Amino acid sequence: MPLRPSMPLPALLRGMSLPSLAACLVGGAVAQPVPGPAWDEMQDNEPPGLVESAARNHLGRQPGDPAASLALAMALAANPRPSVAEAALPLMQSCSARHPTAAECAFALGVLQSARARDSAWKTLGLAPSIREAFQQAVQLAPAHLPYRAALMQFYLAAPTMAGGGDERVDALLRLTEPAYPSHARFLAGLRLVHQRRYEDAERALWSIEPGTDEALRRSLYDLLCQVGGLQLQAGQLHSAHGLFLRLVAREPSLAAAHYGVGRTHAERGAPQEAIEAYQQARRLRGRAALALDYREALAWLQMSQPARARPLLQRHVDGNRGPVEHLKDARARLEALSR
Repeated sequence: MPLRPSMPLPALLRGMSLPSLAACLVGGAVAQPVPGPAWDEMQDNEPPGLVESAARNHLGRQPGDPAASLALAMALAANPRPSVAEAALPLMQSCSARHPTAAECAFALGVLQSARARDSAWKTLGLAPSIREAFQQAVQLAPAHLPYRAALMQFYLAAPTMAGGGDERVDALLRLTEPAYPSHARFLAGLRLVHQRRYEDAERALWSIEPGTDEALRRSLYDLLCQVGGLQLQAGQLHSAHGLFLRLVAREPSLAAAHYGVGRTHAERGAPQEAIEAYQQARRLRGRAALALDYREALAWLQMSQPARARPLLQRHVDGNRGPVEHLKDARARLEALSR
């Protein structure tokens, strides 16, 4: 996913700048801000389209509801369609107008503005101030909730100085966070190391954090470690990635992305049967909806020369029309080859 959403790794983690700023902000570097237990469970286990539909229906009955507004914004961010995000803007503005002290509304507006900017570097530049202000407001309204502060850090890391980002703002956010929330400051420092592609240092720093009873920190921490493993895998650091994912499975066995990462490393090591077992375990766990499990399991079955097992998985991946464009193209090409 990232190893979380089945879409390209957040541009933040690839060191991209302004043209990809919006993409980084709606990627998956930190845990989704939890809008409520029911919405949280749905976001973990159902595709974004279903979450979007449910959130819209709820907002039709309860306009401006903060939890549903945030769920809708996150669903739209997971499957960015700038024109659809544009049309949803009044829903987020209604949330802020009806609940001016609700951090969920402020954050939802920032996320939606990010999704609106996905199709144009110029639009990203124009919307950057409103994105930054929305995230800053969310932090002010809920300073103890790490995902809001982490999103603001992502903005500062990804945006150039002229758009409101840069090292000075990163340093300032770390200084402001440290006194009241030292563990959050350490997490943000780890996020900065990931942005700098210092994966070994980032992994060491992140594993040193003890989340305790802070559920948002715990989820953000393990999600970011999954991102580090994915980046190590991309960089050809197979041994490091495999070890990280195994450690994650031991520490957080209910996290689907950790098992998915183990499967990815098994597949790269030429062990497709072990990869399939890991993918099938991930299907039963939290966060499964965000993972490209059908596509990856199909590839493993093809490695084992079992096209009959791969075909329905490839078809389901294509029918779902989610995930990286290159994965969809590859799945279609493989289906076509299998039908000859």
